[in-house]
Amino acid sequence: MKYPRIAAKLYETPWLMYRPRYEEMCAGFEEVRRAAALRQAADDPVGPKIRDWWTDEERMAHPQIEYSDGLALARVHGVTGKGLSKMEMQCGGFDTGLFREQLKNIAEDERVKALVIDFNSPGGMAAGNAQASASIRQVADAGKKVYGYTSGMCCSAAYWMASACDELHAEGDAIVGSISTIFAGVDSSKAWEKEGYELKVFATGKFKATGMSGKEWTKEEEDYIWERIRKIDAEFKGFVSSRRGIPKEEMEGQWWYARHAPEKLVNSTKFESLEAFLEVVMASL
Repeated sequence: MKYPRIAAKLYETPWLMYRPRYEEMCAGFEEVRRAAALRQAADDPVGPKIRDWWTDEERMAHPQIEYSDGLALARVHGVTGKGLSKMEMQCGGFDTGLFREQLKNIAEDERVKALVIDFNSPGGMAAGNAQASASIRQVADAGKKVYGYTSGMCCSAAYWMASACDELHAEGDAIVGSISTIFAGVDSSKAWEKEGYELKVFATGKFKATGMSGKEWTKEEEDYIWERIRKIDAEFKGFVSSRRGIPKEEMEGQWWYARHAPEKLVNSTKFESLEAFLEVVMASL
């Protein structure tokens, strides 16, 4: 299999992510793998760009913090993950580990009175979200107001983090929700059999080869995966429910345009842009 590290992250790791975007990612990876285009992407890394709200200049959308007059602005843009490589970040990934370091600095900075986190993310890997959410709460515990805002998308893992904010506001057409967990794998054993291949596995643990290419998935392996998924899902939904009071029936993977979302998903949809929201927050400092 080409690019095994990326395949392992994509297919063998639990994700908290808006399902259509997850499918797009899987399809995109398969297309890249078939076309052997990853080398070109490495030679010319092009990631998403954002426009700096102070200078109006474009820059790469890596996790960065901007400060002005007692306000800190952070951006959670792109697919979230923990311990991302430089290449993964250049391709638009958002590292929650780096974000936690920046949140710690904000919590300790006496000049900062409020934090606004701008979300535009479909979610991402399950790892790192509980810790990032705890770091957001540490900023609030330090006596600073913490606001979330989205004009694009705030789904799944990103919504987990957004739930840690004191308030979450959204532009009416922003997509919010997708509160659930997903895990996908490929049972390629029949394809191998059709091609005349027979996999020989020598593993000392009965779950060691779970999901291995060419190997048929067993019910015991699937039960093991379900157990992992349910534990992560319970953490995710438990935190969201405790912070925002969202009922269980609204945390089954549904997504909404913010203006149509159930009452407790967002605090308001009255701000039509991040700039308009920032003006109101700054006026309150």
